Amino acid sequence: MEPRIHISVVVTGPTAPPRQEHDALMACLRDAGVTEALIVRTPAGIDLHLMAADTEQLRGLLGEYLGESSGYGMMTGTDALRRLLRSAARTGDPVLAGAIDELKESHRLAWQAGMIGDALQDRLQLAYQVARQVRSDSLLQDRPVSIVTSVVRVARSIHGDLAMVRGLLIGTEEAGEMIAARLLENGLSTLVVMHERRHLAGALAGRLGAASAVTEDLETELVRADIVILSSGGGEHTLTAADVSKALAARRARPVFLVDAGVPPDADPAVESLDDVFYYTLDHLERAAFEGGRRRPEQDEAAAVVVENAIALFAGRASESVDMRGTGRIRQILENARGRVLAETPDADAFEATAAMVDLVAREIDT
Repeated sequence: MEPRIHISVVVTGPTAPPRQEHDALMACLRDAGVTEALIVRTPAGIDLHLMAADTEQLRGLLGEYLGESSGYGMMTGTDALRRLLRSAARTGDPVLAGAIDELKESHRLAWQAGMIGDALQDRLQLAYQVARQVRSDSLLQDRPVSIVTSVVRVARSIHGDLAMVRGLLIGTEEAGEMIAARLLENGLSTLVVMHERRHLAGALAGRLGAASAVTEDLETELVRADIVILSSGGGEHTLTAADVSKALAARRARPVFLVDAGVPPDADPAVESLDDVFYYTLDHLERAAFEGGRRRPEQDEAAAVVVENAIALFAGRASESVDMRGTGRIRQILENARGRVLAETPDADAFEATAAMVDLVAREIDT
């Protein structure tokens, strides 16, 4: 099989196919022999992230699908990976300012289409890690209104004085801890930290001066909580719309401020449609924060450093993987040679057997 490389195709303007053509474009790529593909929506159009062997064949395919006069950019290898990671980090370029929710939705659609393999999966997981680190680093930055400060502001607009408000933190990621700590600093009455592992919930609760609970207590704690902070970031829904709907019925229309600090988000998106739920992801909070303070160049520079460090880490992992594949191949060659020698000359002495193995291995490596 020909080696495949990461190719990113940037399609902007009216030539970018709309979302309803997602399946048709995926089918076209599959028919052309592309085995892994991700279609990410951006404010300016779409980004295609593909694993393919032949860029020229891909250019012909795109020209036929989009139209020969369409304009698009193409990058490969490290540049393509950088494009994906910068999109996740939202590093200031308006073309790359797509929300992490959009990346997750693109991931889901590609998975359903059977177009996600190990190569793109590894790159997407790295993108989610970058997003988590950039968001965590930016939460408490010194600016007129930080994301954490905007949580306090929204909480007060919903519940008023926080002295009578109870909070529930589900998960132990750093972003959730920062948000919970700031709410406590601003007068939050009570906080419960919940995790499936009691000792992890207890450790974080100890740092925050809070109570702890395990996931078996979710139904009870949801009814009691006025503010719920989700901070697991595991890529799965830790809170469903059914969970929240049941709690709301028991709360008798008392509103809930739901802060989803997971990257990707932890809550079932359907919770946003429930009455009496004020659902905010980090994207929502970021927009609210920017209303009070514009993004500064140093914030983009810090995010760019995170991206470059991640690229270096990925390159190191790739080299290690190549080394391991090389070691595995040599081991297999030796095992094959040993089997042939034993089968063909079972009575050979050690010297003869070794000489025969060396000869077989040399021929195998040369081929």
